Amino acid sequence: MMSEEKVYEVFGKKYYCKDYVELKFKDVKRRNLKRLFKIFKELLPDHPDEENTWLVFLDKGYNLYDVLFVCSHFEHDNYEDLPRIATVMDMLAYELVVSSEQTHLELLDGIWEKLIICIYGVHEDTVRSILKGRKRKRKTIMIPSLMAEVKEGEADE
Repeated sequence: MMSEEKVYEVFGKKYYCKDYVELKFKDVKRRNLKRLFKIFKELLPDHPDEENTWLVFLDKGYNLYDVLFVCSHFEHDNYEDLPRIATVMDMLAYELVVSSEQTHLELLDGIWEKLIICIYGVHEDTVRSILKGRKRKRKTIMIPSLMAEVKEGEADE
């Protein structure tokens, strides 16, 4: 690992990248991704919600990102659920403008109820368009006789 690389860790798995951005589905503004999430919840309703499901954009360099679709409370892990999970994976590939071969089921853990789908090689333009409309968190820092407002988690534009 190079010193400038960062590590994103989720459910004991480590992902190395130049940088990363997390985006909970409650903060997603892109209509197509909102619709995809709604279909995800309809196909696999036991218990994803907008707080426990998020996207992670891992900057891999060369204008490419790997994108993680993560759910921390997911109780669909039997063979009957696999076709519905595959449908969600195909929808993610379509929305992120990659082929289905670039979409992998990274983790399906029925004991701990965790899900990770990884989409490899998403172009930077697609990622920027998703992050562009997201809600921005603001943090106010109090300094004697000076108040500065800092935007946290904002993507470069």
